[in-house]
Amino acid sequence: DDVRSNTERWDSAFQSLELLETTDRLPKLVEQEIPKAYDGSTNTFKVLRAVGWGPLVNLGYYNLPAPLTVIEMALALFELRLNNFIPDAQNRLVLETLKEVDIQDGDAVLDVGCGRGRSSFLAASMHSGAGVIGIDLLAANIVTASTLYGGTRNLRYLIDDAMGLRFADEVFDKVVCLESAFHFPKRGRFLEEGYRVLKPGGKLVVIDFMWKTKHSRAISSNPMTELVKGIWRFQDFWTVEEYLETAKDVGFRIHRMRDWSRRVTTPAIFLLKVLAAIGNTGAGRYALGRINPAARALNQSVWTSFGESAAAHVFVEREARYVALSLTKS
Repeated sequence: DDVRSNTERWDSAFQSLELLETTDRLPKLVEQEIPKAYDGSTNTFKVLRAVGWGPLVNLGYYNLPAPLTVIEMALALFELRLNNFIPDAQNRLVLETLKEVDIQDGDAVLDVGCGRGRSSFLAASMHSGAGVIGIDLLAANIVTASTLYGGTRNLRYLIDDAMGLRFADEVFDKVVCLESAFHFPKRGRFLEEGYRVLKPGGKLVVIDFMWKTKHSRAISSNPMTELVKGIWRFQDFWTVEEYLETAKDVGFRIHRMRDWSRRVTTPAIFLLKVLAAIGNTGAGRYALGRINPAARALNQSVWTSFGESAAAHVFVEREARYVALSLTKS
């Protein structure tokens, strides 16, 4: 009876969330550029795909900070479960994010930039009394998400633009954006839209890369930084101060800000270095190919490029932070 009641309630709720307009055409930046960051167009993605990236494409949340993370990775290699190591960390990052969101029964939740849909699916599965909508601007992602996770009674996927949401005012209790906002060319507009669609007292959780200080942006035009921006198809990070000041200007109250760098970016970038070191030796490539058949397709050229990418990511990581920012609508 409870399941039937919840199903009927969320069917009605989803129908009541009338879309204000139709997205007729994707912006060229998204249509032509951002998909290339996640489709194997770069050697960085080819390597990450071979060692376990799949439905989730986030950096992961690791049990141990760098350099201790390499111990976990070594154990994974030894136990022939390398392809589970990174996905486990990626799932863990979603779970840590959902703790910040603090979904309650009856909540209407919007997952912005849901990608291939697993984060929305986990939220809906863990909170059967809540309704979840995952949105992404890429039609291919929504098709994949609907194929993999369609049929979940309290979950829907839609194509929508984070900087121009098609929902009416004050319809969501929680809005979450995990590792997507750095792609948005108008982050301030996204914060405004998040504020608009939230009910009074609602919460917006943004997990994003940020420059440590305004001086950190000085490396933005460095060739190493430009390489990273080219790989992941983004224009620039915001500083922590820019996020906080803009959020306050929009009307949000800063509920909490947590720096997750030691558990996310630092160990993730360290693992890139380790993988690059392994892949750029003949013995390393042979051993990795024996352990992981997917790695056998990666030739020396791919690994050389990946080594350059790893060095560039290390360079950027020194001036960046990985922040979980929780905002409350007054």
